[in-house]
Amino acid sequence: MKIILEDIESTGVEINTGRSFSFEGGKFESVSFAGRIFPVGDGKSEFYLDGKISAKAVMPCDRCLEEVILELAGDVSVRILRGAGTDLPEELALEDEDASAYIIDGDELDTDEITEAEALLLLPMKVTCSKPCGSELIKDENEEIVKEGDPRWDALNKLKNN
Repeated sequence: MKIILEDIESTGVEINTGRSFSFEGGKFESVSFAGRIFPVGDGKSEFYLDGKISAKAVMPCDRCLEEVILELAGDVSVRILRGAGTDLPEELALEDEDASAYIIDGDELDTDEITEAEALLLLPMKVTCSKPCGSELIKDENEEIVKEGDPRWDALNKLKNN
């Protein structure tokens, strides 16, 4: 969804958008964002985007590579700075609030780019199945190992079994 920044009044603009997209390592089957964008200060160069994001992602399990469906949700609170690329000094000290700022050039804001970036931030570092995956490799005390193992581990397996 594209928004003309000049059209945003002091009361803000309501945003409701949904989409799906792929990324390296998986795909988002659905991403929904509902929120509002407000001008800050003079209303020409700085805006504030606030809302909620929910997503359904499909990724492989890090242990067994089976598909895992993730239901994700979070709050989005970001600053949007317009045309700041030309007005910034060569060196700039970043503040804590600048970590969630997006800098755009031009008069148009593409909310899909922000939605994608914020959805990716919801993803966990590791994805694992809810079931104990890799269980065929775990040996029960009363069960023999069915799969052939690496012969380099034989000495350690003998110690473990005694």
